[in-house]
Amino acid sequence: MYLSYNSFTGSIPQEIGNLSDLHTVGIRNNSISGSIPYAFFNISSLQWNSLSYNKLSGTLPVDMCTHLPVLESFFAYSNYLSDEIPSSLSLCGELRQLYLWGNNFSGSIPVAIGNLTKLEELDLSCNNLNGELSPAFFNISSLVKFDLSSNKIFGSLPKDLCDKLPRIEFIPLRLNQFTGMLPRSIGNKGVCICGNTYHSNFESLNFTVTTSFSGELSPAFFNISSLVKFDLSYNEILGSLPKDLCHILPRIEYINLGHNQLSGEISPILSHCEGLELLNLGWNQFTGMLPRSIGNMSMLKILQLSSNKLIGELRESIFNISTLQLISLTDNDLSGNLPSNIGLCLPNLDRLLLGGNKFGGVIPESLSNASKLTKLDLSDNFFNGNVPNNLGNLHLLEKISLADNQLTNDPSTPELSFLTSLTNCRNLTALLIGPNPLDGILPKSLGNLSIYLEWFSASGRSIKGMIPSEIGNLSNLLELYLGDNDLTGPIPKTLGQLRKIQRLNISGNRIQGLIPFNFCNLTNLGELILSINQLSGPIPRCLGKLTSLRLLYLDSNALTSKIPRTLWSLEDINVLDLSSNGLVGALPPEVGNLKHVRELHLSKNKFIGEIPTTIGQLQYLESLDLSQNRLQGHIPLLFSDLISLKSLNLSQNNLSGVIPKSLEKLSYLKYLNVSLNRLS
Repeated sequence: MYLSYNSFTGSIPQEIGNLSDLHTVGIRNNSISGSIPYAFFNISSLQWNSLSYNKLSGTLPVDMCTHLPVLESFFAYSNYLSDEIPSSLSLCGELRQLYLWGNNFSGSIPVAIGNLTKLEELDLSCNNLNGELSPAFFNISSLVKFDLSSNKIFGSLPKDLCDKLPRIEFIPLRLNQFTGMLPRSIGNKGVCICGNTYHSNFESLNFTVTTSFSGELSPAFFNISSLVKFDLSYNEILGSLPKDLCHILPRIEYINLGHNQLSGEISPILSHCEGLELLNLGWNQFTGMLPRSIGNMSMLKILQLSSNKLIGELRESIFNISTLQLISLTDNDLSGNLPSNIGLCLPNLDRLLLGGNKFGGVIPESLSNASKLTKLDLSDNFFNGNVPNNLGNLHLLEKISLADNQLTNDPSTPELSFLTSLTNCRNLTALLIGPNPLDGILPKSLGNLSIYLEWFSASGRSIKGMIPSEIGNLSNLLELYLGDNDLTGPIPKTLGQLRKIQRLNISGNRIQGLIPFNFCNLTNLGELILSINQLSGPIPRCLGKLTSLRLLYLDSNALTSKIPRTLWSLEDINVLDLSSNGLVGALPPEVGNLKHVRELHLSKNKFIGEIPTTIGQLQYLESLDLSQNRLQGHIPLLFSDLISLKSLNLSQNNLSGVIPKSLEKLSYLKYLNVSLNRLS
């Protein structure tokens, strides 16, 4: 019965069990829902079925194989089946193919499956299976394919895996929790997997992502001359690459060894891998210089060498590989300049990531010709000269970081004109331009940047002048960093229009005036940092309604009046710093409401009265600074309950009495200053 690739809906009828001579059922690629009827598993003549790519739900019956003595193939992948896989599967003694991937099965894999001595293909990937993989599975010597990827299975592979599974060709185990050493028997003889010349067509070796295999990278792996794809990423493998890798793997197209502990130098002979399209050696410990011959890899699309210990000059030949889509060399110790024609030879380049090195010189104007570029990271280098005004020609640009360089602005205009150019990049989500000695003014065109912009950073010696009110047009902004600049004037009220913003930092400037009351509309705000400015007036009462606030820094300004009582209702705040202002009044007992505060800094104000004993309720408090106020009375005995306290500064007040002996209980306390009081 073949009903596949139609548009059938509804459920499988119970009456299907009446077809006592049925050998084959094919109903894949429909929209059939409901559970598989129990009668289906009573068709004793059934040999082959495919129920895949439907919307079937429910469970497999615990005795599913009791009446299926001749079943050879069971395909039920890509449905919504759930619960545990029944151990009675072991009664399907003729089963050769079992495909249950892409469902919601949970629990451990039944050990009894190891009794299926004729099983050739087992695919349980993309479920919610867990538990330890039983050694019994490696007794199924008939297995050719064994896929458990994308589950939560743990355990280790037997050292003699290939002796136990002599026919195996395909074992993806990625996205699990396997540990231990990779079996050296893989690729142990000649060109074959597991030493069996019958399987010389083995093309893919993949033990990747959240497995934790360790040990030396055995030369045996490189004996599989038929390999096209070689992926051992996200493990803890040691060792180095063989110098003749390309000779022994002549067909290799994909090498992914990222996120391991491999070391040694990258061999110049690697360029002999003429068909190589992906090379990922990132997040290892490779040393030495980039080989000059790397530019001869004419088919290369992905070059990922980030986070190693590579040194020396950047090889310009890399930028002649016209097929490249990704160049990532971040976080090494590479130096040199970018070639002046860089953008003319890379028509397919999508990402250029060079941050965290020692590159210098100017950013070439020709970079704007790499028209497919979406991500550009030149941060944390020594680039100098003007930021090119034609970067806006990169219309597909999504993220650009020029931070931590020595870049300057075009001296012919006080405004940062390159920002106006970037208004042509309508997909821009992240723009980081500081710290740099740009010393320019934010143009009004800032408000015309992409509506998708989520992150704008111009911190550190980058800008001066006033914050343009047009910044309020960036309605999807999540993070805004303008700290440590020379900004003047008031905070524009239009910042209160940024309803999605989560982090706002304007500290370290010369901003004057009041804190806008419409900041209280920023209900998603988690960090508000206005420190070291010239702000005056009261703290807005409504800030206490911003329940998402975790960090509030208003220190080193000229704020006056009392702390609004509403501020003490921020139960989830982690840091509250109001120090170095002109705040007055007594500290109320409600300060004890800050249940999750780690740092409370109220020093250098004009607070009076006694220290509230309720501060002793702040179990997570690590740093408390009440110094340089006019507080009086005793040090509360309940301070001994501040079990997390590391730093306590009560100096330069009018405190009297004795230092409580109970403070000896504060086992984490490293700094205590009670000087310049009236203690006895």
